[in-house]
Amino acid sequence: MVDKIVDQFTIFSLFKLFIHLTKELHLCHVFILSSDILFIKKIYDIARLQGRADYILIDDFDEDTAGKFLKKYKFTGEEVKYVVDNFGGKPVYLMNRLMQKDLKGN
Repeated sequence: MVDKIVDQFTIFSLFKLFIHLTKELHLCHVFILSSDILFIKKIYDIARLQGRADYILIDDFDEDTAGKFLKKYKFTGEEVKYVVDNFGGKPVYLMNRLMQKDLKGN
């Protein structure tokens, strides 16, 4: 996918700019987010970021962790089962359900 969007030189140049802004000028922090770990890994390798930046994989919660998270926010056992069975452990889906519950008051 990266190769189709931009070439490797462009990626390398962009990340050199990010490093300049953060490590040399100390003007800001740069966060790059993607749901595609292969895309992030490829960019990390292309831009030769090892030792300068880290990437953190935030994976789906397992069933037990998702349940604990939802119970912390007062989901009943039945609600936890419904959410985990239908949405799995994707943090974004769990947060969406939490916000829906807050808005509806249930």
